[in-house]
Formats: sequence, structure tokens, C-alpha cells
Amino acid sequence: MSRKYSLRNKKKKLKEISDNYELLLEKYRICNTDDSKRKICDNIIANRLHFARTVNNHTLKYIAQRMGCKYQQIAKFISCENSLKSNQLILWSEKMDVSLKWILKGLNNKGGINDNKTN
Repeated sequence: MSRKYSLRNKKKKLKEISDNYELLLEKYRICNTDDSKRKICDNIIANRLHFARTVNNHTLKYIAQRMGCKYQQIAKFISCENSLKSNQLILWSEKMDVSLKWILKGLNNKGGINDNKTN
């Protein structure tokens, strides 16, 4: 089912998605188990993809055609029923013209040997 938002409803929906994103980031920061961090991380990525889809007025069918899969699979990614594999996430960012850095914003690493400080 395709959702068309009026400008007012679109702004309201984007605000709701943004607020949910902030809550998810806070949960991620205070979480202490790997399994729950993984689930929250999936929710954060799904939230960002849903935000990008809403901003660009793309339907699930349109995104599915661009990615070469069924729209049900895209719906499951956005509703966080299924996780995205790394190659799917890269493909999504390329096809939808958003950066991986934007999608993963807020999921900061703590630094390490391979941490590139210049980015």
C-alpha cells in the first residue's frame, strides 16, 4: 500500500521518526549486552531508511525495483522484522543516494588500531 503524505502530515511523520531515532540512540548508549545492542542497531538503521524513504516520497515498490527484490522484503527491513546484511545496506545507500555515514550516524565506534581519525 502506497502512502502519500500531505506536507503537514509529512512534517509530523518526519518529526516522529526523528524523535524515535533519538530515543533509540539513547537506548544504544546505555545498553550493555551485545544481543540487545544488535537489536537496537537494527532498529536505528531501519529508522534511518524509513526517514530517507519518507523524505524522498518513495514507495516500497519503487525501492524494491531499484534494489531488485520484492517490496515485502523492503517493508520487513523498515519494520525491523528482518535485518539488513552489509551488502544490502551498501546497495540501499547507493540506490537511494544516501551515504552510509548518514545511515550509521550516532553509532560511534570507540576507536582502535584501524580507526581513521581524518574522516
